[in-house]
Amino acid sequence: MDPIDKKILLALDSNCRLSYQALADQVCISANAVRKRFDRLIETGVIEEFVVLLRPDMVGSEYLVALVQTDGTENEEEFIEYLGANPNIVQAG
Repeated sequence: MDPIDKKILLALDSNCRLSYQALADQVCISANAVRKRFDRLIETGVIEEFVVLLRPDMVGSEYLVALVQTDGTENEEEFIEYLGANPNIVQAG
């Protein structure tokens, strides 16, 4: 990863809906070059997944409660610590 990749990732972190052209304008390369870099970041695992995070007020609530079911192969204590490290999670248990 070079400085341009890092700028792309920072821009996406601020606004993940930016077009290739908008990213290109921010990092001063062509939109096609941004697309190629973006594809490479996915292929190499730098970008692992795309997610939608709902704010509680988006669903008309002060809190959003979620039950997470896993395949059971992870260490339960480590998994709870991992979830609890997220600043948006108030309680994990």
